[in-house]
Amino acid sequence: MNTPTCINGPNTHLENELIERTIEELVKLKNEGKIKYIGISECSSQSLSRAYAVHPIHAVQVEHNPWTLDIEGAPGAHLPQTARELGVAIVAYSPLRRSIMTGKYTSIDDFDKDDFRRLIPRYQGDNFAKNLTLVDDFQRIAMEKGITPGQLALNE
Repeated sequence: MNTPTCINGPNTHLENELIERTIEELVKLKNEGKIKYIGISECSSQSLSRAYAVHPIHAVQVEHNPWTLDIEGAPGAHLPQTARELGVAIVAYSPLRRSIMTGKYTSIDDFDKDDFRRLIPRYQGDNFAKNLTLVDDFQRIAMEKGITPGQLALNE
């Protein structure tokens, strides 16, 4: 039987949930050979520490991009420091802000009719227009550096 190297880690944004109990269940799966590694997503520094106290955590997945910098301050305060101290990798999701950073989209109408981004407030009305202004700024800076906006978002 092939052992999956990864399953989606539990989302721990609800601090009142018992992360310890969740990790205990994942440890059982690991001990049964059903998973190799344990990771969590959307957690605070405190949740990471609590989870790690039960069993070493291999990775934490968090949204991180030029507009979503939560891990650099509250509520994720100290997450990078805690992860570094524990030897836990941080894996960013949506580093290109759900492709907005690429400059490909200039209107909500550019999204397919069933695209979930149409439902997200940050991509509606005035918010979308404000995002495009920021993308324009990124495009200008990227052009000055001779790179794409996506490369700028990933490297800076």
